[in-house]
Amino acid sequence: MFGSYTRVDYNANATALICGAQAAGGVLGGAAYGVTSCNPDFNIWQVGTRTAWTPVQNLTFSAEGMYTFLDQKNVGTITTAAAAGVKPANVYEYKDQGMWSGNIRVRRTW
Repeated sequence: MFGSYTRVDYNANATALICGAQAAGGVLGGAAYGVTSCNPDFNIWQVGTRTAWTPVQNLTFSAEGMYTFLDQKNVGTITTAAAAGVKPANVYEYKDQGMWSGNIRVRRTW
């Protein structure tokens, strides 16, 4: 088992610069923001596990699974224009996000 925790905490000057750019629509090429509480701070935590099986010498099968959670502090929405195949024009809500990921590996050595 393994895990990690990361916290990003901007000082007052950095927060003012980031939130000022959002209010002016300077981020994402003039996007309109509906942020009701601008706070760019966020936390990321991860927890995972790995298992391995070696049925014969120099051959290993392994699998890993991990859950990642983004705890962000903004509240509100963002309205974006279409961005060249990246995101369609839409209204997106700021909220926390979680993601599962996995990896399967076969390793043969000589």
